[in-house]
Amino acid sequence: MFELLIKLLPLGVVGGGVYYGQEAFEPVFDIVRGTAVQQEVNQIARFIQLDLIDGDAPDSSSLPDYIHARMLVTSGDRDTAQDFWGSPYTLVHGDGVYIVSSWGPDMEPDTDDDIVARVSG
Repeated sequence: MFELLIKLLPLGVVGGGVYYGQEAFEPVFDIVRGTAVQQEVNQIARFIQLDLIDGDAPDSSSLPDYIHARMLVTSGDRDTAQDFWGSPYTLVHGDGVYIVSSWGPDMEPDTDDDIVARVSG
C-alpha cells in the first residue's frame, strides 16, 4: 500500500498544481530553492577558502566572473552568478572574513531571509 502511495504522489502534486495553480506551491518551491542556494553559497565559500591558500580570492566586483569560471551550468542557460530567485550573489570582505550571500526569497539585501556562508582568511 505504501509503495502505491509513493508512486501516486507525483501525480497528486501535478494534479494539485493544475487545479490550484503554481502559486499554491510557491512556499514549497521556496524551500527547495533555499536549500539549493545554501548549497551554492557554501560551494562558493569553499572555492574562496581554497583560493585563499594561493592568495587568489576574489573581490566583490569580480565575483560574477569568479563564479562563472568555477560553477558550470549543466543544463539550461541559468546564470550561476545569480541565485534561484534571480538576485546576484554578493561578497563582502573585511576583518579577515569573506561573507558570501544570497538575498533570499524576498530579493532584498540585509534581511532575515538572507542565505550566508562565511570564510576566515
